Amino acid sequence: MKPIKEYWGDRLPNNEGVTVTVWDGQRAEPLKHHVMHSPAGFEWGYEGSGPADLARCILIDYFSGQTDFVAVATKLADKYYQGFKRNVIATIPGDRWLISEVEIEKWVQHEMSKLEGGGNA
Repeated sequence: MKPIKEYWGDRLPNNEGVTVTVWDGQRAEPLKHHVMHSPAGFEWGYEGSGPADLARCILIDYFSGQTDFVAVATKLADKYYQGFKRNVIATIPGDRWLISEVEIEKWVQHEMSKLEGGGNA
């Protein structure tokens, strides 16, 4: 059975920034930053450029586990990341958080069902 991937965020002390780590069940690595909106890096807890990049990069990583093609993963992430930012990343309170791929899968499935149904499920 494949381990469940997790994404961890930690705000560093003294306003020194944030770290976002991906745990794949065997090792922890920093989440790769594919810069689109925020060259300064990731953030959470509001709807801005740092949270937008965080949402997009989590989804690129998540979809990369669903397909062997990075371009497909990026295209899917680009389709969904603004909603993921609004619904998930912007709502994260505090300095530490964890999101599992199971939670991401549920969110993605919900968003896809809204598109298929043509409504706001």
